[in-house]
Amino acid sequence: MTDIPSKEGPNPDLTPRDPLERHIGRRVYEARLFRNKSQKWLADAVSVSFQQIQNYETGANRVSASRLWRISRCLRIPVAYFYEGFFDAPDLAEDLKLAECEDRPVLSDAALRAAYLIDRIRNEAVRKDICKMAAVLAEDAGG
Repeated sequence: MTDIPSKEGPNPDLTPRDPLERHIGRRVYEARLFRNKSQKWLADAVSVSFQQIQNYETGANRVSASRLWRISRCLRIPVAYFYEGFFDAPDLAEDLKLAECEDRPVLSDAALRAAYLIDRIRNEAVRKDICKMAAVLAEDAGG
């Protein structure tokens, strides 16, 4: 039976050390959900406690380069994924204040789960049809 990802997402009550740590942590969370893995599964895979994974995902603890590499290998996600979008925030390159970093995920939890399920469909034509349907629904909703 597949591990069901938990809803333990990042805790906004914890103050992250650095905007980049928070960004990387959010991307770890998103990648874990996309792969449909629990915090415990990822913790066991990279030999840390699930609490440490929680701390990474909230940005409360810094993820070392070697640990991030292990996480990327376990989740089958390129290391570069964890940095994508960080410098896209306005004025972030010149001023790294936490207040200027958006707390908005790149994708919602529902979108990540939908992407995971669509990715499991073997028939490419069906996947394309689902994407076309989603595009029409998003257009109708004004998205």
